[in-house]
Amino acid sequence: MTVGGFGQIMPLQGDMLFLAGYGPSNELGNRSLVLQKGDDEIVAAITRGASNLRKITGKDFGVSLSAWHDFLKSNEPFRTEYMRSSTWEGVERAVKAELQNPERGRLEALADQT
Repeated sequence: MTVGGFGQIMPLQGDMLFLAGYGPSNELGNRSLVLQKGDDEIVAAITRGASNLRKITGKDFGVSLSAWHDFLKSNEPFRTEYMRSSTWEGVERAVKAELQNPERGRLEALADQT
């Protein structure tokens, strides 16, 4: 799927972006993922991403962005799709930025409650 700001991302990359708190843009006709603003929107994106990742991989790391990131980077065949060279730079930048977010723990705790 081609997504503004990231290019032609793979499904695992899209699900990791959701897990990182990205969601569809509110702009009509614009197919892009943007970092969501309110807690409710972020939590919805996080839970959607985690659910999709569980279905695809058969694993369950809850809503832990760091655990999913580490798992996908180190396990074939997921590594190849997650780290697809043409789109990896943007996805990695977004995930790493969210891993540094001081609010991440609080947001994951909120998502765990849903």
